[in-house]
Amino acid sequence: MTARKLRKLPPRPRKATLVKPRLPLAVVTLAAALTSGAGCEHHRHTPTAGACTPDPTPIAGQQVRGCLSAADQISDGTSVTVADVDIHNGPGWVVLHTDDGGEPGPRIGVVSVRQGRSTQVSIPVTGRMTTGNYWPMLHVDVGVEGTYEFPAGPDVPVVDSQGMVMRLIHVTVR
Repeated sequence: MTARKLRKLPPRPRKATLVKPRLPLAVVTLAAALTSGAGCEHHRHTPTAGACTPDPTPIAGQQVRGCLSAADQISDGTSVTVADVDIHNGPGWVVLHTDDGGEPGPRIGVVSVRQGRSTQVSIPVTGRMTTGNYWPMLHVDVGVEGTYEFPAGPDVPVVDSQGMVMRLIHVTVR
């Protein structure tokens, strides 16, 4: 045994090493938002309908700012309506996800939105919805405009000071 183990001294601290990120800043920002506590709290807010207001200051690495508001609703199972979308510094996408244990699951619908404010945005879904929880989420459109490019492309979710811009809603299908 070494003298360090016999005297029960704490282990020597390791030297810090600097690792240069090799991912684009937008991906690093998204990863931080996905793993931060703030992002988890944001998407659990009570859904609201009506006008939304984007954060005035863009998050580092993402110049597009935006917000969306949506409320629980009744649907025929072919679409969901987001009451208000406001996106600045570029066009975007509203992407509808299923619920996966309180988190966004697979994508089931996507619709493009122009820069500025849009109201009563209808998101058509692939297949048929069932009654349950869903997540409308705002994404940027920064790659080939008009072509949804995520997750293998640059059209990442819009992030504000609270995390990813999305809402949990309940949809009753009749």
